[in-house]
Amino acid sequence: MQWCYTEGIIPRLYRVDFSQEPYQFSTLSVESSIQQNSSDDGKYLMVLSKQGVLYLYHGRDGNLIKKIKVSEPFLGDWFEDVGKAILPHIESHKGIAYITLTHEGRIAEIDLEQGKVKRYIDLGGFPTRIVLLAKETLVQTSN
Repeated sequence: MQWCYTEGIIPRLYRVDFSQEPYQFSTLSVESSIQQNSSDDGKYLMVLSKQGVLYLYHGRDGNLIKKIKVSEPFLGDWFEDVGKAILPHIESHKGIAYITLTHEGRIAEIDLEQGKVKRYIDLGGFPTRIVLLAKETLVQTSN
């Protein structure tokens, strides 16, 4: 199962099912979004709208599970190029999603199972991309 997104006048999510031949596409109408990603386990599809709402969809069938207000709206133009990263980013690990809120200088921590904001991590600046490193993957060296 793969998810794709189109922007513009008619934003849509496309679900591609590769288990059937010929491949089957289904569509989901969504609000204009600024970022999308699936959870690390594929259980959820997360769509962050320009209004600051995280839409949580079921990762297989695309049914809407919950809407979670995570930030103020992303006002103005949010176009980036190779020389400038400005868009927020969504990553998850073990049921917790982290969303960089570029326009607010912080990261939202979301409990996906409970469907609510756990906390905000104030950073200042303009956080964009985020990479999660699981504690168990870090190697400890001794001198």
